Amino acid sequence: MKIGTNNYTNYISKILSKYGINSTIISMSGKMDINLVNLFYEKIILSTNENLESNKSVIVKSLLGIYGNYLATMYYKTLGYKVENEYPVYDKENNLITKADLYFEDKNNVKTLCEVKLASQILDNIRNYKEKNEALYKDNVYFDKDDDIIKYKMIGSKLLKQARKLKSTGYNVNIVIFSGCYMDDIIKDTLSNDIGVNIKIIDVDVDMLKDNLDKIVSEISKELRENIMISDQTKTVYYGMKVA
Repeated sequence: MKIGTNNYTNYISKILSKYGINSTIISMSGKMDINLVNLFYEKIILSTNENLESNKSVIVKSLLGIYGNYLATMYYKTLGYKVENEYPVYDKENNLITKADLYFEDKNNVKTLCEVKLASQILDNIRNYKEKNEALYKDNVYFDKDDDIIKYKMIGSKLLKQARKLKSTGYNVNIVIFSGCYMDDIIKDTLSNDIGVNIKIIDVDVDMLKDNLDKIVSEISKELRENIMISDQTKTVYYGMKVA
């Protein structure tokens, strides 16, 4: 069956929903300016075989951010707060300097900004890296331990920078992480004592969630690539058929 842009959007949305990426998650991704349907279309359907694994990793990274914000939002809503997502933060000259993942006020009108990090590790020093799953790297061409270590250090560096921006407002600031996340002592001390923000831990295992998302993205990738074809000559998109 030949389809146009709107139809492939609907088709991919149905596949995502089948694997639990429903309208609630799609809505959260939209607030974060992430178009999940287009992301799967570009990174999976249009992907070459050579780039497919790295493209799947890009999608999982995006989903971790989306699910992190969703889980943190649900956590604070359960506590009775009215939560706003992607809350704009301005400096003294009224210039937009960043956005907070979450914002809410308590009954005493105390304003709180949240930065959410759904990451396995958050490091200041690469020597503090923890060997969580050495088997992941053995004989696996798609993972590189050095890249992971650098990634976790970059997460730490960006987190400190963002925490300082949020704290400059004078509001209460929470850094939200998840169970199983290893945050090294330098990051903890800088956040708590130097910057003066709070570290909150939500009881959802980060590694288990990432493993589940890896599996989900792989299953979606397989189904999309088996059932959607793009003509090399006309660039027409076809779906609903097994691609040989």
